[in-house]
Amino acid sequence: MLADKILGLSWSAPDHAVFNAKLANAIKYKSTKDAEDFFEETISNLPKGKCDFVSFARNPHQLTWIERERTNDGFLIENTGSGCEWRMRFAVAADDGRIYIMPMVIDFNPETVETNYRFQEGLASVKMKDLVLGRRQELVDAASKYLHAATFILIMINCKNLLTSREVVPSARLQKARMRRGKQPLFSHKILDISLTRSQANRAASQGMTRAQMRLHMVRGHFKVKKTGIYWWSPFIRGSKEAGLVTKDYAVVP
Repeated sequence: MLADKILGLSWSAPDHAVFNAKLANAIKYKSTKDAEDFFEETISNLPKGKCDFVSFARNPHQLTWIERERTNDGFLIENTGSGCEWRMRFAVAADDGRIYIMPMVIDFNPETVETNYRFQEGLASVKMKDLVLGRRQELVDAASKYLHAATFILIMINCKNLLTSREVVPSARLQKARMRRGKQPLFSHKILDISLTRSQANRAASQGMTRAQMRLHMVRGHFKVKKTGIYWWSPFIRGSKEAGLVTKDYAVVP
C-alpha cells in the first residue's frame, strides 16, 4: 500500500511527521480497480450542481485513509468538531517513485457544502513555501478534484447496498521477516469492492456479462435517500420479479 510506503519514509518537515502519526492511526481502505472505475463513471454521470445526497459524505471513523490503486494516491480524512465536518489532506506517488504529501488542507462540511482551502503550516523549507505560494491556484484546482473524488467515495462507503469491504491482515510470518530486515510492519487495511448478491452475479453470468459490462449496467442508476439511509438504485441491482430475483442489502463493515 501507498500508506505503508509513506510510513516507511523519514520526513524532515514537522508537518509530515504529524501527517504520519495520524496516518498510522487511521482506518485504511484501498479500492479495487473495478470500484475505482465505478466511482469515476458514476461521478461523471451525476447531475451537476448541489446534490441532496452530499450530506451523506460523512467520515465513518475519526481518521480514515482511502487509497486509490489506479491513480496511486490517497486521502487522509479527519473528523473535526462535534458535527459532520471533516478535514482532508492528500498524498500522491509520482511516476518517478517519489511521494508527495501535498501542503493543501481542505475543510469540508457535507451538510452545508462549505469548503475552505488553506496551506498547512510546518512546510519543509522557505523554498517550499515560496513554491507553494507561487502555485496557489494550481494547487487549489488540484485539491478541488481530490475533494470531489473523496466526497463521492465517502457517499458510496455510507451507501447501504453498494460496496463491500474485506479485511486484509498481513501474516505474522511476513511481519517477522520484515522486522528482521529492519523494515516496519505492514498495516492491515480493508479492500473496497462493488457489491453483488449471488442472484445478481448469476444473472450477469447467464447473460455472458463481464465485470466491466456489469459495472456499466450498475452506473445507470441513482442514489435514493430513505429514512434508513442512502441506497444505490439501478435496474441491474434491483433485478426483476418476473425473473424471480431477490435483492439483499450489504453494509460496509466499519
